[in-house]
Amino acid sequence: MDSQEEGYNVNLVNGLPPRLQCPLCQKLMRKPLQTPRGEVACSACYKKHKGDSNICPIDHEVIELDGTYPDRAKQRDIFMLACFCPNAKFGCGWQGSVRLLEDHNAVCQFGPTECVFCSKKFPPSEMEQHQKQCVLAMSNMACPFAHAGCQFKVSEFESVDEHITRNALLHAKMFSEHYKANETKHQQEKTDMVNQIKGLQLELHSTKEKFTQTTRQMQQEFENKIEEFQKVLQVKLSEVEAIKARGPSGGDGTVMSAEMSSGIHKEIKKTRDDVTQMNKTVSNITHNLADVDLRHQLHENTTFDGHMIWKIDNFETRYQQAVIGKTTALHSAPSFTSRYGYKFCARLYLNGDGMGKGTHVSLFFVLMKSEFDTLLEWPFNKKVTFTLINQENQERNVVETFNADVNSSSFKKPTKHMNIASGCPYFVSQEKLKKPNSGFIKDGCFFLEIKLK
Repeated sequence: MDSQEEGYNVNLVNGLPPRLQCPLCQKLMRKPLQTPRGEVACSACYKKHKGDSNICPIDHEVIELDGTYPDRAKQRDIFMLACFCPNAKFGCGWQGSVRLLEDHNAVCQFGPTECVFCSKKFPPSEMEQHQKQCVLAMSNMACPFAHAGCQFKVSEFESVDEHITRNALLHAKMFSEHYKANETKHQQEKTDMVNQIKGLQLELHSTKEKFTQTTRQMQQEFENKIEEFQKVLQVKLSEVEAIKARGPSGGDGTVMSAEMSSGIHKEIKKTRDDVTQMNKTVSNITHNLADVDLRHQLHENTTFDGHMIWKIDNFETRYQQAVIGKTTALHSAPSFTSRYGYKFCARLYLNGDGMGKGTHVSLFFVLMKSEFDTLLEWPFNKKVTFTLINQENQERNVVETFNADVNSSSFKKPTKHMNIASGCPYFVSQEKLKKPNSGFIKDGCFFLEIKLK
């Protein structure tokens, strides 16, 4: 585990309070996470040790998947602790709060730096002496700009130092040409991929149009056949009723045989069965067309600027379905931060999820796998803003904002269709949303805005 993910490796002025010590890494907790039973640990430590299991790694009891939440009270206590600089042994005299520690580390002049030859880290006071004795530097004295095309090799460190100083402009030119060559290659790969995707999109659109046209044509043909069968059936039924009205011996003295009667009934039964089968076929076609229309609607609602407004209609019906467990979660149409950017959607629980179940509406952000992921920087590190729009007075909008946690698996490059959702289990109380004349729900609809920056 990266040291930036587990607890703080820091020397505290007054020692480490036991209540703020992570039970998993034994360090000062970083981003403390609390379970419903009151156990607390570093967020990253807890997720790593828990993995895909439903067993809490601290008390070894069963726990719900989303049953944990950030312990903000302990986070405040941790930030207020006084600590020394980790580089105090190298001469840094800084002392301050844990909240300011990472800002200080970024500018501390006593922090260790990496040797360009062996990649080991040393404080500035020891680096010069190390490089003169570095085994790798002495055994393979290549120029640090060899990857950009420099062929220089010598046997002593001083010569490398002189070479770097003397050829600074040449190295800059080599590096620039190396960068441009790679940039051209990546740009061509990106262009080829974009063209391929455009071709696939056109092919998909054409196939969808053909499928829609064919299914509508089939539906019309089946409806015509059903209408024809119904007419035939009606004629047969009329004939049977007329025969029944005349009795076993018709008005003209003829007698309907048992064989004739049985034949008529069989024919009627077969016709009815055919009509029933036709009705089922039409029903299936209608269902498939509805599915195509839904997919088309989702495609039309996709945005490409990191800004989405999601309309949730039929609120009362959807809410009741969530309460009885029939449809607990709703998903928005997938959208993108740009034409070839990050793909995402929103997930909504009208009856709440996790700690908000039964009392709140829960809203989450979900990163989705897309064809362009290899072109993007990971982990995802944008700011996410959720807004419940008040349709009467937008000054009363409900707004929640959070920054992506780059250490969370929710914001790493997706390996499955969707990443684990991240967001607000307590987005808005159900009471506030459903309150009459609140302005949030009108004509059975409300609107959510999701914006990424």
